Amino acid sequence: MTRILIIEDNSQLRLMLGKMLVAEGLDVRLTSAATRAIALLRVERFDLVITDIFMPEGSGYSIIDEIRKNHPNVRIIAMSGGSLLNASTSLEFASIKGADKCFQKPFDIADFLSAVHELSEKLPAKH
Repeated sequence: MTRILIIEDNSQLRLMLGKMLVAEGLDVRLTSAATRAIALLRVERFDLVITDIFMPEGSGYSIIDEIRKNHPNVRIIAMSGGSLLNASTSLEFASIKGADKCFQKPFDIADFLSAVHELSEKLPAKH
């Protein structure tokens, strides 16, 4: 079963995404902070990480860096509604850093689910 970590500081969006992915039969963990996410990545195995870019406690960029350095097989979906940079610029940078898919908030749920399933299918075989 695909294990997913969702990092999103907006509690409504975080819970909605979590419920939606659990309904899809996926194993989901939720957190609101980049620092907590990095701690979880160091002790648990995840196949896919879905991260917001701009959060009060750290950034999605630090999460992408951690994953690409220490967990290269983990797939990444980055999301952003914008901040100091506009959303498309911040997502372009996330893609350059190693995000597999990027979504500007608000996004189409069907497109998002399609991306989750596509990335789940591309996971390396588990031994």
